[in-house]
Amino acid sequence: MIDILLATCNSAPFLRQQIDSILAQSETDWRLLIRDGGSTDETLDIIREYCRDYPGKIVFLESKPASALENFSELLGHSTGELVMFADHDDLWLPEKIAQSVQMLHEMEKEFGETVPLCVFTDAFVTDEDLQVICDSNLANQHLDPVAGLSPSKLLVQNVPSGNTMLFNAKLRTLIDPIPVSAVMHDHYTALAAACLGRIRCLPEKTLYYRQHGKNVLGSSRYSLAGMFRKFFQGTGIVRKRFFANCRQAAALLEQCRDVLDPEIRDVLAEFAVMEKLNWFQRRTLIIRRGLWKNGFLRNLGMLLII
Repeated sequence: MIDILLATCNSAPFLRQQIDSILAQSETDWRLLIRDGGSTDETLDIIREYCRDYPGKIVFLESKPASALENFSELLGHSTGELVMFADHDDLWLPEKIAQSVQMLHEMEKEFGETVPLCVFTDAFVTDEDLQVICDSNLANQHLDPVAGLSPSKLLVQNVPSGNTMLFNAKLRTLIDPIPVSAVMHDHYTALAAACLGRIRCLPEKTLYYRQHGKNVLGSSRYSLAGMFRKFFQGTGIVRKRFFANCRQAAALLEQCRDVLDPEIRDVLAEFAVMEKLNWFQRRTLIIRRGLWKNGFLRNLGMLLII
């Protein structure tokens, strides 16, 4: 059984398309768990309608004001499936999304064992609000390396997988439940935990349409020199704040999973967790010594100049 965790909040414009695309999956051994973050539009009416039409298959937990991180953490706590997927309310899944991801995870089980925390993620088509493709690869659009970018040291400073493309096993779920409130985001924390505690791997297939619109929580940001300048002119304080949020996330993972972490990885997490307390020279020494590099020259240049 696969538990699909769907967090909603004022999702009425796109929710039917997303749920219908999940219902149209070739793999049918799943259950959709939905939790709402305090919608004020027709979202709850839509959810209840689908729950009536698909009793037991689609389950509505509750509606309570919450952030996306809090919503997904609560959903994770209600999951009992052997496998788990995150779903965003505004995407559209391609029919083989679940089946392809499950096949990849089973291959990883054969390679690493069924008791190892495992995570699979995929690529996605980036679309506009009307699902017109504007980029045929989300990973390429953001200049993210789905192979070299998955080491613990690199995931400490930058996330690569998007949560809406992820599938992971119950062993990993048990270790990260609940997702700490100091995590940067549910998908970043899950990816980091998978890299530190088990294995994470990319299936280079596009398995969904990743819709971009005015209310995306994060979205797919194109990697470019202009984009780097925009972030710089937002203020170096904002950039530092975002970076040091990664340090607090590392501290949370260290606290939650200290007893099962490899000693070398535990040491890296411990050093990175206190990076905000280091001076200018010590921070750069740590980045170089531990290989805490992001994807792309411009990002690393900005990190070295600003952090």
